[in-house]
Amino acid sequence: LIKGYEKYLTNYSNDIGKKIFEIILCAFTAPFMSYIRKSVSNNETRQNLPIFLFIGGIGGAGKSSLLKAVSRMIKDDHSIKDFINYGAISKHNSPSQKTTETKTYIKNLMRENNVFPLLIDEIPPTFFENKNMGEEIIKETSNIIDEQSYDYPIFIGTTNCSNYSMEYSATRR
Repeated sequence: LIKGYEKYLTNYSNDIGKKIFEIILCAFTAPFMSYIRKSVSNNETRQNLPIFLFIGGIGGAGKSSLLKAVSRMIKDDHSIKDFINYGAISKHNSPSQKTTETKTYIKNLMRENNVFPLLIDEIPPTFFENKNMGEEIIKETSNIIDEQSYDYPIFIGTTNCSNYSMEYSATRR
């Protein structure tokens, strides 16, 4: 897979290859992440074992293709969609209703007894810019998820935002 990116991706570098490898390793570690986090007794250390990974870059860089490839490498039921399109989560026209429904949907998926990573494609800039969206999802989920007695997924998402940022309290999680 990495050789394919090396051959066909314009401006390929070893740093890009390292990031692709990190994403693949993250996906294969996903089924064990809840166990790993629960085995750490120190809450601060646990918070530094992230359950959210964002793949940022320009459109057409192969982020969605990478999500699809990762999905196909780790799942055994190919009738299940490879990933969720962020824009299709909510059908509401109102921005506030769309935000609320999307936020609730993602939080509920993150609390499911499921170890398959939650793969979400095309996360818009508003997810990172709106403190009531991405930051809230990350902080709330990270704070309560380890109290569950069952396993949970990790979140791997793509975005065309190459310069996204969040408050430290969210990024450390």
